Amino acid sequence: MVPNYFTVQTVMPDSFTAQTRLPDSIIAQTLLPDSIVKERIQVIQSMLDEGKRNANLWWYGWLAAYGAAAATQGVILIVSDKLATRQDMALGVITDLLGMGGQIISPMVPGYAPGRLENIPGGTPEENTVKLREAEKLLEECAKREKEGRSWKIHVLDGAVNLGCGFVMWFGFKRTFLEGLENVALNTAVCEVQIFTQPTRAIKDYKTYCRQYKTDQTLSLNEPRVAWSFTMMPGGLGIRFTF
Repeated sequence: MVPNYFTVQTVMPDSFTAQTRLPDSIIAQTLLPDSIVKERIQVIQSMLDEGKRNANLWWYGWLAAYGAAAATQGVILIVSDKLATRQDMALGVITDLLGMGGQIISPMVPGYAPGRLENIPGGTPEENTVKLREAEKLLEECAKREKEGRSWKIHVLDGAVNLGCGFVMWFGFKRTFLEGLENVALNTAVCEVQIFTQPTRAIKDYKTYCRQYKTDQTLSLNEPRVAWSFTMMPGGLGIRFTF
């Protein structure tokens, strides 16, 4: 006898037939030839390498400057017999330690990103696709770090600390208003120099990369522009910030 053949149709639940959609950027990368993927990786690696030196110079330089200032003022605090000098040095040590703490808790991503990208394997087309995705993330993180380092939030935070030190000198140490204002002005000047000397190369590189390869730019990376100046006010001197 000839066996009867029949067809069995299995209907799967919707939950099984649903497909997970990958991000467009990942789909686009998987469609790129391996040569183009390698080219993009090399472009990002070169960008990161070129920005590493200045990023580390800025980060370690300011960390060392704050450390040296804290050590010097600490010695003067110990050996000085003048109360006013000891008060000035004590307040200086505190602000310098805060400056060091700020550097430590917010490392410069552009300083270590090149080495991190180099350590990602890229021997096969599949590995290269993953490496390109991580490279783009690193470049974006570098740009974000530089943007945040010059944002209005940093100016406000530094200003709050500096005003606090001024009030400590004025009210806490019973010094004159002018002495408190001078302390605020000096600390503000140092903080503003630190902010304005921070590198912004990664912001430009990220925008260049997105424009060159027509990728989706997810950040608003207009270069931060903040101006400050001293202004005369009735009864004293004011500091004006323009964002």
